[in-house]
Amino acid sequence: MPAYVQGTAPAVYPGDTVILSNAALAGLKTQAVVMAPSAGSAVIDITINNESAQVMTLQYAHADTEANYQAFYVGATAATVAATKAATFQVGAGFYRLLAAGDPGATLITLSR
Repeated sequence: MPAYVQGTAPAVYPGDTVILSNAALAGLKTQAVVMAPSAGSAVIDITINNESAQVMTLQYAHADTEANYQAFYVGATAATVAATKAATFQVGAGFYRLLAAGDPGATLITLSR
């Protein structure tokens, strides 16, 4: 997958599935995405499918710049997706990406809304 260029995060709408990574990751960070606004609820359910052998940590930023990204927390725990597993989280508006514990290689990592 080509290197991600900040400021080019695709919007994710209800029903969308986006490939965050399917190749070696430079800097161990996936493609970032932005949650498009939806009518009715401020809560957005996302599912991350991690087919890699690496643990992934969900990161959040209010603006798509490197210095803004930080771990997304569920309660007092950073949101992670175990290797070869899927996990669902409730998030709000903003930018999201995954930080890998190691290079996931050419495995598929997706985010569905």
